[in-house]
Amino acid sequence: MKYTLTALRSRTDPLAASLRLQVFTSDNGTWRETDRALVGEADSWFWFPLTGRHAVCAFSTSSTQPAPVTVSMLITPSVGCSPTENFRIDNGRIVPA
Repeated sequence: MKYTLTALRSRTDPLAASLRLQVFTSDNGTWRETDRALVGEADSWFWFPLTGRHAVCAFSTSSTQPAPVTVSMLITPSVGCSPTENFRIDNGRIVPA
């Protein structure tokens, strides 16, 4: 499995963003997206800290089944990191933990 975190800039607020977790599995040598989910609420992140150098505070995965995934992102430099969000990946599907 491969995982990606992608910042998506808000269409209504240029300072806001959403964060998307995507899961990909290999099928005959080709990576295919099997699921996606928002980390937090839509447009609940600040765009500039989320896309900066130190945006990822923690990102952890495991090869166990179901696979745990934890994510913590920078809210702002003065506020610090977000609480950890936990997910489980069960057969390529994201299940909130």
